[in-house]
Amino acid sequence: MLQTLLSGVLASTVSLVGTGAGQVPQIPSSRWTAEAFEPGSFDRSKFWGEIKAVWKLPHGVVFLANDQTNLYILVDLGADFGDDSNTQGGTQNDGIELVFDVDRNGQVTPGVDISYLARAGLNEILKAVAEGPKRKGHLVKTSARFRAEFGPSPTLKSLHRRWEISIPLSELSAEPGSELRMGFRTWSSNPQFNDSRPENLENDFSQLLAVRLATGMISPIGGGEGPKSPSGPASPVVTRTILPDGRVQLTRPDGSRKIFNGCGTTQISSTGHQSTYSCAEAQPPNPPPLPSDPDAQKWLRNENDTLLSIIKSLVGNDQQAIQNYLNSEGSNLTDYERIGRRTTIINQLLSAN
Repeated sequence: MLQTLLSGVLASTVSLVGTGAGQVPQIPSSRWTAEAFEPGSFDRSKFWGEIKAVWKLPHGVVFLANDQTNLYILVDLGADFGDDSNTQGGTQNDGIELVFDVDRNGQVTPGVDISYLARAGLNEILKAVAEGPKRKGHLVKTSARFRAEFGPSPTLKSLHRRWEISIPLSELSAEPGSELRMGFRTWSSNPQFNDSRPENLENDFSQLLAVRLATGMISPIGGGEGPKSPSGPASPVVTRTILPDGRVQLTRPDGSRKIFNGCGTTQISSTGHQSTYSCAEAQPPNPPPLPSDPDAQKWLRNENDTLLSIIKSLVGNDQQAIQNYLNSEGSNLTDYERIGRRTTIINQLLSAN
């Protein structure tokens, strides 16, 4: 069950794959994130450093992530080592353009397909809607945001240009699990280049890059609406939380609750009647010694980060519930013990109610 959850909740990005004769091209996927973040926010540098690039560009690579409402893009141009942010007039500044085939029909659709343009040194990202057979169109309002930075990144220590952009999925007519088709144009005056991937972005959408948006595969929780049924009203949901003592509590739509006590549970009816069920919990086998290899240690840390991200998503990013869990976990557990505890908490949060 946990393997299925891990593959669904945090869909790992896939590195670029070639397509030779007779091969079916694979569609890479973005990385799921349970936490929204602002472009350029310092606390996301670790996140970008631990996932794989989705595509290669002539002068860099592209990383993609998404949550329930936004697409997050990091274009890391390691070969753009010149900072053009302050070029007089701004027309020669480092720039980036993103193109989206919103209806995914392989053609430029007037009034539907869109593009975004940003320049280093400027504060605004522009959004245009296609007007004719060529994609250039009129500007419209957008809630997209960007940050152009020049410096080291999680993947490269030397100074270089990088772009971090967030775009609401609603502007792309997309949602977690759907497919996006997009293209990139990046340019610079120092060093001088003007790259497009794929080529001929001006009027040919047939070769745009495809990506599958990651999905959390979790119904909205923490008091939000449940999944919509075909007839209209929202289905009731179970509220998941973690109590101050670290125990998991599930609250059903009728107000009744289920609290986990180790491997036993306490059932509390909507009228307040309590029933406690106990069980004998077998002693788990001793974990192996912690590895000394740095790569193995990093893998364990990444696994724990992934599990914590799942817990955060399951409690609806309720900061108090998350802090309750972390307080109960303490700081003395080994990486293996932490993996075991977090796996147990996830299984309880996902338990049938």
